[in-house]
Amino acid sequence: MPPRNDLATLTLPVIYDADGIHHVARAGMITDGATVSRALWRIVPPFRTPYLAAAMIHDHYCYKSMTLPADSPERYSLRLANDGLFRVMCADLGASVAMQAFLYQAVRLGSLASQKSPSIPDYEREPAAFLDWRLAQ
Repeated sequence: MPPRNDLATLTLPVIYDADGIHHVARAGMITDGATVSRALWRIVPPFRTPYLAAAMIHDHYCYKSMTLPADSPERYSLRLANDGLFRVMCADLGASVAMQAFLYQAVRLGSLASQKSPSIPDYEREPAAFLDWRLAQ
C-alpha cells in the first residue's frame, strides 16, 4: 500500500480535561486531522480547523473503540459517547450551537464510515477507556 499524504503523526500529546476526567491523545498517534467526508473539507479543513484538538481526542477514542469486537454494544456505546465528547469539546473551543450540530453530524458520518473500513492503523492496543461521564447523561 503506498504511503498516504493526508496523515500526520502527533509529536506532542493532546490533552483535554472534562469533569475531572483526563483525556489524552498520545504522541505517536497517526491522524487524518478531522475524520469528515472529503465533500466537507471546504467548511472543515482536516488540519486547519479551530477544533483540531477535539478531532485528535476523537481519533484517539475511535482507535480505542476498534479494540472492541465490531458487533459489541460496548463498541457502539463508546463511539456514541466519543462523538458526544467531540461536540462538548467543540463548544469549549468556541463553536456556536449551529456549528456544534454541524460538526457533530459530520463526525458521526465520518466515524461511522471509518468504523466500517478503518484506513488508519491502531497506534496502541490497550483496553478501551469508556467515557462514563457522557454515557451517564
